[in-house]
Amino acid sequence: MPLIKNRYGKGRVRVMRIHRDGGRHEVSQLNIKAMIEGDFARAYTGADNSTSVSTDTIKNVVNIVARENTGLCTEEFCQVLAKKYLDSYPQVVSVAITAHETKWSRLSFGGEPHPHSFILDSNGKPTVEVSATRSGSAMASGIDGFTFMKSTQSGWENYFEDRYTTIPPTHDRMAATSMVAVMEVVGQAVQLSGHQCEDPCDAAGGVRHQPTVRVCRTACIAWARRRWRRYRRFPRSAWPARTSISS
Repeated sequence: MPLIKNRYGKGRVRVMRIHRDGGRHEVSQLNIKAMIEGDFARAYTGADNSTSVSTDTIKNVVNIVARENTGLCTEEFCQVLAKKYLDSYPQVVSVAITAHETKWSRLSFGGEPHPHSFILDSNGKPTVEVSATRSGSAMASGIDGFTFMKSTQSGWENYFEDRYTTIPPTHDRMAATSMVAVMEVVGQAVQLSGHQCEDPCDAAGGVRHQPTVRVCRTACIAWARRRWRRYRRFPRSAWPARTSISS
């Protein structure tokens, strides 16, 4: 029986960059999952590992690309990483990269930001997903689990009622939600450090911004807030579980 499809890789590969500007530090941390598809069926059907790339090697490639590309934002890093796998291993036909950012916010003492102390910011996790083959790539960038609440001015009334309806209408209540806002990137490639990379902000607004990742995620959060105002008077069952922006 032939093997129709196979994919494997390495997850939970953590990389952190600390930018030291004198006594002041800036930190960024990513949790990477890299999955590859290709000519690996023989490992499953014939006990032949001759074309299989070790998952430890997949992890090492993440660290090497991170070390060689310290100036890239998350979107660009994921694309360069996917390209590295395709360039290094001809038996690989497609690569899927997922990056979750661990957000660290600067700690303040006496109202003054500390130069090298941080606390974990767990509300919303910036996320990038890249799927790449030798003929092209697709990318989605956004924020996952962005949670917020309104303590008033949210209602549920004028809804469809039948004999199963028991909930009374109300024009004022508390409401909270956790949302996913995703920007699906479709745009022209830009040249970056010798690599062809999609610029998400070109797709979003037609203008190159720096740093790219911050502009895109700010746009996603602002869009999520607009959607929240739109859906706040509808039942939670009517709220979208996953929403997206397409250029």
